[in-house]
Amino acid sequence: MNGQQKSVKKLWESFLFFISNDDFKSAEECWSESARRFVKYDFSKLKNFFKQWQSISVLTIKQWNNVGVIVIKLSNDEGSQALKRYGFMYEKNRVFLIGVSSALRERLTRYWEKRESECFIYRFKKSDVIKEQDVLKQDEFCKGACRFLEIKLDRKVEYFKCSSDEEVRKISGVKFYDHSAQATTTGVTDPLSVSIISTKTFDPHEVTHAISTWLDGRPPDILREGIADAFYKPEDWETCVMTEGSLSICKLLRPWSISEFTCNRIDSSLFVKFLLDRFDLNLFKRFYSEAQEENFERILGRIYNRKASIVEAEWREWVKDFLQRNESQNKWKFSQDD
Repeated sequence: MNGQQKSVKKLWESFLFFISNDDFKSAEECWSESARRFVKYDFSKLKNFFKQWQSISVLTIKQWNNVGVIVIKLSNDEGSQALKRYGFMYEKNRVFLIGVSSALRERLTRYWEKRESECFIYRFKKSDVIKEQDVLKQDEFCKGACRFLEIKLDRKVEYFKCSSDEEVRKISGVKFYDHSAQATTTGVTDPLSVSIISTKTFDPHEVTHAISTWLDGRPPDILREGIADAFYKPEDWETCVMTEGSLSICKLLRPWSISEFTCNRIDSSLFVKFLLDRFDLNLFKRFYSEAQEENFERILGRIYNRKASIVEAEWREWVKDFLQRNESQNKWKFSQDD
């Protein structure tokens, strides 16, 4: 390691020490200094995350092409699926915290235009056009979803409008560490920096991902992708034919293949709609913050006071009624023409 990497490693060791001793003020000071030099992430989104582990230590610090990698050793593999959903790589009790450094993102977008709306800080190239109607529509959608979920944003969401899938992958960092990702990546939400990188000027899916980071959870895709599609009608809605047998909680908890992704996403959105429509919002927020693959059905039963099989049966009946009513999802729309 060079001098800068050793310095950052020491900061991280101090950060983890302060976290384990509940000294969040000192931890945040270390985090801020580390982020300034290395990888820019949101401290508030991470402090509780690392608090889950009692025995953690920094193994090494690496950096290439301005992409930072901090390798942290855990005492066990508990929560490994959640780690992956945060954008971490995980292997044999080691966590690879990977992120585009602030230096790289700043260099890539140095000459981009900047525009603020009520809810977002847009960054875009001079050659790109940000339509006023899309800005207003996206603000309207964001405010509506926040009202529905009773979330108060404490800052504006940074929104990088890209001109290509490749640009999304580069600015988000996906290009550097996720070689298995699909070649087409139209949008990514970084849950730690709470920023959106997208080819679209109106992207309710990614906006809802960003909003849901305020729910303080990183649950399985059945909830995480489900909520992202719960408040508007996806463009590919008609491509999936829902039958009673296709609606399965167990199926949606398994890893999603590329061929299953679209239909699983839509089924998941119907599951989230069902929970929000049938039960109290606070129950859903608790469920969202606590659920993981390994405890999903147990947490579901404890919070909703029902066995998973009963919830699944009620969900299927709700979907049947929902589709027959042909509501056009009016209850879930927060902007025009979405």
